[in-house]
Amino acid sequence: EKKHGKRPHVYRSAQEGELSYEHGMVGLHDLAEYRRGPQEGHLLTTVGRIIFNDRIERALAETLEDEYDPAQYDFVNQPLKKRDMAQVIEGLVAQHGPHAVALVLDAFKDVGFHFATQAGITISKNDVVIPEEKEEILNGYEQQVGQLYAGMDLKKFF
Repeated sequence: EKKHGKRPHVYRSAQEGELSYEHGMVGLHDLAEYRRGPQEGHLLTTVGRIIFNDRIERALAETLEDEYDPAQYDFVNQPLKKRDMAQVIEGLVAQHGPHAVALVLDAFKDVGFHFATQAGITISKNDVVIPEEKEEILNGYEQQVGQLYAGMDLKKFF
């Protein structure tokens, strides 16, 4: 233990960081020194950011195959709120194109669901806002269904 707090763990690969997390040795918000490549120095970040960036980089490599250059990927080393995430995605679209990034968005979704599930984040029925005009909306759809049934010859289906 240092005078100013716990010393960050040092990882030479994203897999080391992820394994440490999976085995309960570190938390997602624990500080870590991470070395992305042999030519790059150590980067002070968190275990969660190492895992997040690794998943995105793997998805880019899988999607772009030979066109992917890991040196072109900007490691995201900041907390990501909704607006920040949109900026990261816009940057990826500008760099790799919308088609490639559309496939990579699954990695964003998977990471989000995986860690939201582990955190115990849930949505309750009480979180859902029921519009005041619910009855009108349902009646409108019921009328549309009725009109469809009226125009069909049901004998064909039975």
